[in-house]
Amino acid sequence: LPAPGTYQLSSLQAVTFYAVSFSEIREKMELEIYMTKDFSQSQTDQADAAAIMNVKSNYGIKRNWQGDPCTPLSDLWDGLNWSYADSSSPRIISLNLSSSGLTGNIAPSISNLKSIEYLDLSNKSLTGAVPDFLSQLHTLRVLNL
Repeated sequence: LPAPGTYQLSSLQAVTFYAVSFSEIREKMELEIYMTKDFSQSQTDQADAAAIMNVKSNYGIKRNWQGDPCTPLSDLWDGLNWSYADSSSPRIISLNLSSSGLTGNIAPSISNLKSIEYLDLSNKSLTGAVPDFLSQLHTLRVLNL
């Protein structure tokens, strides 16, 4: 049997293995419980998902960023917030990468987060000029560098 943990079966299915031990006075019994996760919620907008995966790759982010960024609700990615407004798929509206050890330039793939309202890249070692593409993010209200 696999080790306890969550295993992604597909973009819509995962299985979680738990090992639970119960001890009694003279005997020890081990019970393994298997549960499936419900991935019936809509997947993140494809452009947003691709953009955030590029950001992850570009900066080598080592957070709990696995699977779909916005679903299921129990496994949302740290530093991301999303909204269903004006879309049947969740859109990323907030990205907080403060104190994440970022280096280099601001990743161009951020420009593909068309619904982003809040972007925090503070407390980092980013270099270079503030890119023009940030001015094209018309929904961006807060930019913290």
